[in-house]
Amino acid sequence: MLYVSPFVNVILQGQCTEIAKGVICAALVVKDEKCCSQCCFLQHILDPETENEIASAVDFFDNAGHICVDGQYRIIVLNKDLVNLFAKGLIDEPENSEQHGPTLSVSDNTEEFTIALYCPSLPENCEVLFTRPKPGHWPKQHTINKAKHCGMFLVHPGNMDSTYDRFKSIFTIKLAPEYSVLQWQMSTNTIERLLMYDLTIIQMRAYILTKMIRKELLGPLVDNRLSTFHMKTALLFTIEQFPENI
Repeated sequence: MLYVSPFVNVILQGQCTEIAKGVICAALVVKDEKCCSQCCFLQHILDPETENEIASAVDFFDNAGHICVDGQYRIIVLNKDLVNLFAKGLIDEPENSEQHGPTLSVSDNTEEFTIALYCPSLPENCEVLFTRPKPGHWPKQHTINKAKHCGMFLVHPGNMDSTYDRFKSIFTIKLAPEYSVLQWQMSTNTIERLLMYDLTIIQMRAYILTKMIRKELLGPLVDNRLSTFHMKTALLFTIEQFPENI
């Protein structure tokens, strides 16, 4: 289940800064050299017309430990603490849940929750699908037109710490914890759904086969370092670049 919080207004740089009614926090998407390729920071901003009302939210979040001030004196919204705050309203015992990537899994339960913030606009690096040169047979034009009206979700990025597997001699370098708590992963899953629905049955079977190869053959070698997301990306690029009869 994807739960989109209505309490945080996410805004892109240069986009409309009107703050929706009922929100307790407005946040600006910030991208700099400290961000991972698919991640960004969320900087708390104030609405000039309702500054006192929104400013009270700063005290609330600060007292609860959900924001911090970075070295550039920006008020940054922390990912894990905010997700946990909203999870309390969805899960009876949030302390028994575990974070797996962006998803919260509840112990002894089949339910999984992804708590997200919604941004109605796409940043430039998410619009490459529309602008890069391609043969043009796929994605279909009506799919592209629909995708242009999709926004993005900001979710918890999961475990971003460095890890070392001494049995496989694999060292995975990730962000230091003090940076990982500041990052939000940009998710364009509504666009991905449109692309997947645009596949033929044969292409869908090929996708399922790549998942089997990853899990049964590549998994024992590299564990989860090669994800389903990587396999899907490779397949979609292949479908985009080569004729359907291949």
